Amino acid sequence: MKFLPLALLCLSLPCGFSAGAQESPPDAPASFPINLDKTPEGGSEGNGDNAPLPDQSTPFNAAKLLLRALQEKTDWSAEPYKSLPATSPFVGPLKLKSILSRMEAVQAYVTASSPERPPFVDEASIIMDGDLAMAYIMLPDRTNPYVYAATAVALVKKNGEWKASLTPGSFDNTFLPFNDHVRQQAAQISTEAKKKIFGLAHQYSVAAVKKALEHIKRFRVEAVKGKSDDEIKKLLIRTVKEGDPARIAALLVAPYYMESAITQSARLTPVVKAMRLQDRNPENRYIQPTNLSFMGFPNTILVPLQPHPDDQLDPNKRDDQPERNKNEAKKTEKDIHSIAAMTILPPRMSLPDIDKPALIYRYALEKIQDPTDGFPVFKMYVGDAFSSWNLKPDESTTSRIIADFHRTYPALAYSEPKEAVSAAGRALEAGDSLTLIRMLAPSRFASVPEFEEALKQLKAVMSKEEFQPSSRNRKDYKPTLKGAFELKDGGTSLKATIGLKPTPKSGFTRCNLYFTRTEKGWMLTGADDEKPLKL
Repeated sequence: MKFLPLALLCLSLPCGFSAGAQESPPDAPASFPINLDKTPEGGSEGNGDNAPLPDQSTPFNAAKLLLRALQEKTDWSAEPYKSLPATSPFVGPLKLKSILSRMEAVQAYVTASSPERPPFVDEASIIMDGDLAMAYIMLPDRTNPYVYAATAVALVKKNGEWKASLTPGSFDNTFLPFNDHVRQQAAQISTEAKKKIFGLAHQYSVAAVKKALEHIKRFRVEAVKGKSDDEIKKLLIRTVKEGDPARIAALLVAPYYMESAITQSARLTPVVKAMRLQDRNPENRYIQPTNLSFMGFPNTILVPLQPHPDDQLDPNKRDDQPERNKNEAKKTEKDIHSIAAMTILPPRMSLPDIDKPALIYRYALEKIQDPTDGFPVFKMYVGDAFSSWNLKPDESTTSRIIADFHRTYPALAYSEPKEAVSAAGRALEAGDSLTLIRMLAPSRFASVPEFEEALKQLKAVMSKEEFQPSSRNRKDYKPTLKGAFELKDGGTSLKATIGLKPTPKSGFTRCNLYFTRTEKGWMLTGADDEKPLKL
């Protein structure tokens, strides 16, 4: 019988291991089958595509059918929407092309909406006069939950069915009869609709802001009252990551608003504006970031820092100023606190004249009292937040992150090598830099150079195209994830290879991860892509 000189084990990620795996021959590594077709607990949820189609018996139903057609980017000459358009048979091809181009603009707004706030037809506002009607599709703004737009849909009844004009808000180019009374009737409805549309959008916006302000008041009583500075900073971090502008405003902005100008609330407006650059497409997340939009990026790690004498220096003084100027910086009489932000930079992002694997920055927050309830609130210094990428990472902030990181994010260690490699493989596939940094061994937190070297190595493997969001966003993305490891140094360290196959037709992309056995368990020490193990 042959004996392997090293313990070599192949494993499958991320869905666990089969207890029924057959034993491999002694000359081959043990293998484990993978099942990546994971179904959410309780079964998969439908996306609404299989919901019954609205009929055309009422203006409301016809408008809903039009909205669904826009959401599906339909071909108007195909079923089930073929009978919906009210387009006149006398409209020629060139005119129809012009009409459809205007509808495409509405369609772009509809399909770009946030899944949490989809467009809808407002039934109560429908204008109806005989066989003519005007309905409104409400369009919640994608980035601002307190702003609504609206588009009107002209509807004509024919043979017992309501049909929709493809010219937004107009009866033009429909099969209206050449009857002066009917034409005058259509003109009156159109005029009324134009007057009503802006008021309707404003009505929804005001209602949303009022609801948000009530939400703020309750949240501050329930979550802020009686909390310590550190608890509020951690609450702020969770709130920013959840992306709720009302809760962020509850912690960051004092409510200097007037009820008479509620849609211009000084509490909500700056937060919403600061977060407008949030984008669900990961490829667009690094375009001219603002202070809050950068904090809210999924791959940005926020760390509340312990109080430090430097916090009380003028927050508008840059930390990279010469030491003599820094020592001369005037101390403020304000109660300043700090939160650090860190993100491993994507491969296409570079910092001018700086060879750093991550952007690391400190936010200065002034603690003040909310004038309406007396509870603490933080004021973020916009002047202290970067306005471009031309900013040198601050080594003193890096040191503070090293010291304070595990207070917020406990270290991750695993008792078995297989568990450690599996967890790291899943994090790589998901682009989860936080998990990988939590897995770093204590030696990587010993100094700034050690920490930055670890980030540099992680960036190198995470920058592979197959580990990028663009790969995960592909329609044919059905990943197969495999791993192998071999023990070294008498079983105190190991080398692991992770292989990701994004699609059934692609090959495996490999990278290596290195682990050491600490008092807590197996933890990560580094990464590269040299001489990967056989999977």
